[in-house]
Amino acid sequence: MKKLDKVIIISILLIAVIFFGVIKYRENNMKKNSNTLYAHVYVEEKLYKVINISDNHSEKIVVETDLGKNIIYIHDNGIEVVEANCDDHICEKMGFKREPGEIIVCLPNQVFIEIKGNQEADVDEVSK
Repeated sequence: MKKLDKVIIISILLIAVIFFGVIKYRENNMKKNSNTLYAHVYVEEKLYKVINISDNHSEKIVVETDLGKNIIYIHDNGIEVVEANCDDHICEKMGFKREPGEIIVCLPNQVFIEIKGNQEADVDEVSK
C-alpha cells in the first residue's frame, strides 16, 4: 500500500466520523426540544384551533358546524373525540392519540385533528 492510499483511506474515515458526529449532535438537540405537542384542529379544511396538549391539563372543546357536532377531550397529554353526532362514529372509535403524526378524522362533520410538535413521529428507516 502506497503512502497516498493511506492518506485517502484516513481522509475518508475522518469524513465519515465527522458526518456521523454531526448527525448524532442534531438528533440529541431535537430530543431536547421535543417536549411540546400541539393538536391542530381543522374544520371544513380551515384551521379552527391549535391546542397545547403537553401541559397535562383537561379540557373539553365543542366543535359545532352546520354539518354536525364533535366533542373533543384533551387529557393526559393527548386528545380524543368522545362524542360525535355523525352516523358512523368512526372518529370516536379512533381512540386516544398522543404521538406526533397521529390523526383523528370525522368525515361526515369535516373535522380533522393532527398532532404536531418538535419531535418526529416514530417511522422506520424505509418510510423516511
